[in-house]
Amino acid sequence: MADARSDGAGSHPLDAVLKAQHYSTKGVGAFIRFLDQREGREVIDGALADAGLPRDYVTAEDLWVSREWQARFQRALAGRLYQLAELPPHDHAFWQLWREGAHAAASREGIGPLYDVVRTLGSPGLAYRQVPSLMRLYNRTTSVDVETVGPRALRMGFTPVEPGESVDAALYWNVIGTLERMPVVWDLPHARVEEEEGPFLAERPSRRLVVVVRYTEPESARWWRRALGGAIGGAVGGTLGAVAGAGGWTAMAGLAGAMAAAWLLEMRWRREAEVELQREGRQLEALIAAQDGRYQTLWEEEKKLRRSLLARKKLSGYLPADLVEEIRENPEMETRLGGKRTDAAVLFADLVGFTPRTEGRDPETVVDELNLYFRHIDPAFLRHDGVIDKRMGDGVMGVFVPRGDEAPESVRLRAVRCGLDLLRGVEACNVELAARGTAPLAARVGIAAGPLVQGTMGSQARFEYTVIGDVVNTAARLEGQATAGHLVVSAEVFDSLPEGVAIEGWLVDRRVVRVKGKASTIDVVELAATPLDLA
Repeated sequence: MADARSDGAGSHPLDAVLKAQHYSTKGVGAFIRFLDQREGREVIDGALADAGLPRDYVTAEDLWVSREWQARFQRALAGRLYQLAELPPHDHAFWQLWREGAHAAASREGIGPLYDVVRTLGSPGLAYRQVPSLMRLYNRTTSVDVETVGPRALRMGFTPVEPGESVDAALYWNVIGTLERMPVVWDLPHARVEEEEGPFLAERPSRRLVVVVRYTEPESARWWRRALGGAIGGAVGGTLGAVAGAGGWTAMAGLAGAMAAAWLLEMRWRREAEVELQREGRQLEALIAAQDGRYQTLWEEEKKLRRSLLARKKLSGYLPADLVEEIRENPEMETRLGGKRTDAAVLFADLVGFTPRTEGRDPETVVDELNLYFRHIDPAFLRHDGVIDKRMGDGVMGVFVPRGDEAPESVRLRAVRCGLDLLRGVEACNVELAARGTAPLAARVGIAAGPLVQGTMGSQARFEYTVIGDVVNTAARLEGQATAGHLVVSAEVFDSLPEGVAIEGWLVDRRVVRVKGKASTIDVVELAATPLDLA
């Protein structure tokens, strides 16, 4: 069984949508553990199952989940906890889970091994200034900027990276909870968070969230200010005493000199404090980055794997190369492609009498024989730019879609040539079977063409990129009209082939047939891939 954490070649396409690099599982895992304690593991396991990723994946230390997964999990959780069919407004009690989860994260258990490092090196002010770096490590959907607006006060702006996106209720309450709770690491009171603009603020609505955080510093930080204040006060007080005793310009000059000395002392302290703050900030950021630096490497490896998967999937055969590359970079597109009308050709191939051929034989022998057959016919689809849409036991469905501005006649010519090429591949396969002392195979091919809809079909639970339309049914029925080793194509398709173009096939018959599920008859042409034996 494949590792549930894996994004390997056997993964379902939906996995890539749910595992896009939006939110680190390091943060998600901490939230899941908080929910386990608050709501019970059984409830949370149910919500995780509804959302589509297993627990061991979303609680890992070095993986990612997407916005799509987060939305699924939120809806599942709202349904299980509050019996809600849709997500509630931002002021509903449901969203307080994200605030409480942020509170729980600001603890020794939540922060983990970095807790003592943060407490020793830092202070609330330093920690708040590291939020942009932390956000880049754990959340790729939002950028953060920080500016000082006063003593122990910072303005922080949280802006969605994607144009048109807004800070949602989950991020809103998670930010509020994180910022107000952070000073608790140093045994200080909660910070006061004042909202200046945001998506839920009627007075100043905005897609971003802007807040001012007012916090208390630990004693170690306040000591410097008290010492500086004492030095300045002593200098000024002494000079004022001199002014009172001596009078005149000399005393005033002494006061000015003392004030200048105090100002220089304060500026020096500020510079030294800023240097120390920057040094500690770099230390803290380096420690965090060292712990999580492997994330980007993992993501790059996943993108390479994604490129390889798409190159092998039938999706890459249906779509232009530039669109496939976009999907590789943004996997959510794969489920949003929808359907579009096109004029395409469909080919069905099936082995004659294969079911009775397998009776009484070892399944391993049957599979080996089928794989030999596929090895000989699959290259025909590659040579004629066709897509193997699906396999049905010994049957194959191939699709030929226009390339750029390709004319329908050219598409149909590729399909017919592929069908004949496929039949020649069966003959080559039979040479190998004869060498094994095994009876030969015989295939039938049916081809139809016309308007189809190509696109993503199914549901979020299971979807695939394919074609839908009457042409598919017709091609399947025409395959059943062919004799062994021959190809049957509708006369309408055959007559539309470009004049004077060789198809390397021989006309066997032209007739009218009636097929199951069709009220009217169909004019067809039957072709052989090798010269007819007229003897």
